[in-house]
Formats: sequence, C-alpha cells, structure tokens
Amino acid sequence: MFDNVFNSVTALSEFLANLLKSSICILRFNIGQQRFLSIAGI
Repeated sequence: MFDNVFNSVTALSEFLANLLKSSICILRFNIGQQRFLSIAGI
C-alpha cells in the first residue's frame, strides 16, 4: 500500500519538475525572442 503511494508521489513530483523545466525553457525562449525583436526594431 505505502509503496504504491510512494511511487505515485515520486512519479508526480518528477512530472511536475519536468513541467517546470519546460515552462522555464519556453519563458526564456519567449523573452529572448522579444528582446531580439526589440533590438531588431520590429
């Protein structure tokens, strides 16, 4: 029983960590794109 719960929690936390990483990457990309456009004067 406890092993099952622990595995679920571990899987969930790994999923959340990956989600956070990917959202940070997307945010960085968007910020970089906006900076590039403002430098380019578009």
